[in-house]
Amino acid sequence: MSNRKKTHPLTIQVRGCFLLLHPHIMKTTPITESFEGNEHIKRCLWPTKRRMDFYPTFIPKQAMQFEGMVFRYMEEFCTPYKGGYWDFYALSNGGFYIALKKSGHIQVENTMNYYKGEMSADAACISINLLALCDCASNGDMQLIKAFHHLRDYAKIHPESRDILRFID
Repeated sequence: MSNRKKTHPLTIQVRGCFLLLHPHIMKTTPITESFEGNEHIKRCLWPTKRRMDFYPTFIPKQAMQFEGMVFRYMEEFCTPYKGGYWDFYALSNGGFYIALKKSGHIQVENTMNYYKGEMSADAACISINLLALCDCASNGDMQLIKAFHHLRDYAKIHPESRDILRFID
């Protein structure tokens, strides 16, 4: 018989979403806020004071590889990119992504599939996150594969889904 106490998830509310935090598990339950007319999957801005918990919550083993890949791919595929501040987002389906805090549109080009176009910074970052997750998941890590699929599900209902999916095709 064990005298150890059961651990309970930490719950915090952020801009209309409840974030249930537990080591290596994160779920979000949206309350009322939706993103760009999206009624199925919502995003929540990750709290700035909890940024150090972001990667360990979603991808503890591949965090540095993933982030480095996102930054490198931004430089490669989004020629005007020269660094900047990044916001972290949790998705209500269990997914996540990081996005450059920038208004306006970004020119993007994927020479591997001949896509060239202009997207919002958010859509461009979702595209880049998907590429990075795909490359990181090539080792068969199920956590990364699930992260890719969660973000792709969000990308499919994003207002710029057509461009995002064409970019990663």
